[in-house]
Amino acid sequence: MKRILIALAAAAAVLVPGAPAFAQGKPLTDVTLAVDFIILGRHAAWYVAQEKGYYRQEGINTKVIA
Repeated sequence: MKRILIALAAAAAVLVPGAPAFAQGKPLTDVTLAVDFIILGRHAAWYVAQEKGYYRQEGINTKVIA
């Protein structure tokens, strides 16, 4: 039982993500994402992720264009 707990703790330590890239002082990578000619509902995921700052947390400075 103790071995299983130790293995689970070790796996959790490896799988837990580190601090966001912007918190580590790394420069952001500029990326331009070009979607289809007309902005449709299927593109919402990219715009929502940009608004919520998910890309910035990963060290990516995004610009979504149509």
